[in-house]
Amino acid sequence: MARKTKAIVENFPVYKFSIQDAGITFEFAETGTRVPERPVFFVGVAKSGSTLMHRIVEDMCRTLNDRLINISDTCFAAGVPERKIPDAVLPGLPDTRPAYYYGFRCIGNLTKSAAFRTSPKIYLIRDPRDAATSLFFSMQKSHSLPKSGRTAEIIKEQREKASQIGINEFILSGSADFIFTALAEIQRNLWLPESYLFRYEDIIFDKKNWIERLCAIADLRPSEKLISDLLATHDVVPNSENPDQHIRQVAPGNFRRHLSEEALNYIEKKSESYMADFGYKPVRDETPAVAAVA
Repeated sequence: MARKTKAIVENFPVYKFSIQDAGITFEFAETGTRVPERPVFFVGVAKSGSTLMHRIVEDMCRTLNDRLINISDTCFAAGVPERKIPDAVLPGLPDTRPAYYYGFRCIGNLTKSAAFRTSPKIYLIRDPRDAATSLFFSMQKSHSLPKSGRTAEIIKEQREKASQIGINEFILSGSADFIFTALAEIQRNLWLPESYLFRYEDIIFDKKNWIERLCAIADLRPSEKLISDLLATHDVVPNSENPDQHIRQVAPGNFRRHLSEEALNYIEKKSESYMADFGYKPVRDETPAVAAVA
């Protein structure tokens, strides 16, 4: 995962191992020697604060010497889309190797894992209208690319599209639909035991409480100083919107500045099965004062 901010832990032991499947070699880097009693999974929907959560987990586990494995980014680097992760990796890895598993942007093949179905699962979601808005600007400016593979091709196609059309056409073309699919997938699987759901809107300005709750669920034991260091590194709140930065802006409701009525209707139709369950109101149901906020 490419760093935009200085890592808290610069030097840490890394154990490297590889898994081969269908002619592809997946090079894993495992850090930490303290093995949790059972796996813990962190799933942050794309453009919903996922990078924030995964970097916090990464820095915390490396500092605490907890075993940490990133399946999703390893497959991303190999050019394999997250929903196409082979069985040798998923469920093969978490079902045999307890660790803190992070980096996931969707559930995808995780449901194949018995460990996933019975172990703690921490989800981070966001209003799909804000997530789709963020995706457009990310594809235009800041999203990283793997060196090769199908994932690289998909992102290049998305970047070219985002550079040629406006945000509303981008959304109406279905380019953000994978976000809506990921949210619906979480809703369908929340019945699984030990599923914990956090909303971006509730944590983005209260990261200390959120980190403490993550640690309680995952049995991570940071000191107060480590939590303070994490906040100093990751509690980034831009003063104004900057489309050229990965952290473009963080205020909820930014979609109102960018989306047309047609694009809003498209997203809300795609998301109607879960918006109410997750506490998001369609614009038509908001009071005039709220709907008019820019």
